[in-house]
Amino acid sequence: MSAYPFHKANAACPPRREGQWQTGFARRSRLLAFGLCLALAGCQSLAVPDFKWRKPAPSLAANGPAGNANAAASPSLPPPVSAARARLAFVPLSGAPRPIADQLAKAIAHQSTSRQLQLTSANDPAVTYLIKGYISTAPDGDKTQLVYVWDILGTDRRRLHRISGWTHIVSVDGDPWASVGPAAIDTVASASLDALVAWFGTS
Repeated sequence: MSAYPFHKANAACPPRREGQWQTGFARRSRLLAFGLCLALAGCQSLAVPDFKWRKPAPSLAANGPAGNANAAASPSLPPPVSAARARLAFVPLSGAPRPIADQLAKAIAHQSTSRQLQLTSANDPAVTYLIKGYISTAPDGDKTQLVYVWDILGTDRRRLHRISGWTHIVSVDGDPWASVGPAAIDTVASASLDALVAWFGTS
């Protein structure tokens, strides 16, 4: 029986000597390892948060934070790890329908690269901050108010900082979520990340 059970013998080809087999195997192993490194590097360059869908929470707009798309509120602690060394993991987003959550995750992943923020998975042993988000909509006259809150947690799940704000968008079809388009999502992502960078600047 062959020592390599996943390789079938080919009667048309003469068997290789042991040294030839080891040389070829080593070469293929190096190529496979190189290809895997390239694949991992490509994934890490644009890590997309996994915003698993959660049941929409009660509206935050009615009694949530007042402000605008650039608002940041609540007393906070200085970041224990600098932005240059931080590995940020977004945990499941509450409140938004899955399509909205997916679009926001992609916007955050894209915009984080220009701000030199490193995103990772919550399962990463090297994660330094967990970011838990809440998002809600509510009618506000002829417009829709889109409210967002981000809690930045340490690995011990203790809250270090809160980012919150809201923005108005034109209402569509009477459904607040139908009014949330790419421009509003980009605005929330940009304002949220700018506030996160500003918090890192307090250290």
